[in-house]
Amino acid sequence: RSVTSRDLQSEYSAAFPRAASQVDWNGWFFSPGYPTIDDIANVQIRYASALGRASIALAKSWESAADEAEIGSLEDIAGWSTQQLLLFLDELSNKPMSLTKCQRLGQVYQLPQSRNCEIRLRWYDIAIAANNIDEFARA
Repeated sequence: RSVTSRDLQSEYSAAFPRAASQVDWNGWFFSPGYPTIDDIANVQIRYASALGRASIALAKSWESAADEAEIGSLEDIAGWSTQQLLLFLDELSNKPMSLTKCQRLGQVYQLPQSRNCEIRLRWYDIAIAANNIDEFARA
């Protein structure tokens, strides 16, 4: 048996009633393309955990750092799940960053070497927005 969109809505609503009430189901089901980051961000359960707050806090520290700052180390994300790293990268992708900061981001967290396609996609979005031409050939 195939699972339909309505099956997903029903099961999700039963398991997470508060979060489900925040989802624009008609928008998700009947609008073209994937749900936007703004739509997903409206589901507040994503930000409720300390793990989510850590991802957002790290993104804010990168956003507020000077271009030449020696920010970040691999230990920042040690032990993080893929979802935490994706949230961090999603937060960073909201505004283009400078080329210098983008290059440092990739170097520090070894993003170009990631074997996870979702992480690489987020990384390429950030790199392209920063005009990081070194990453264009890999994208």
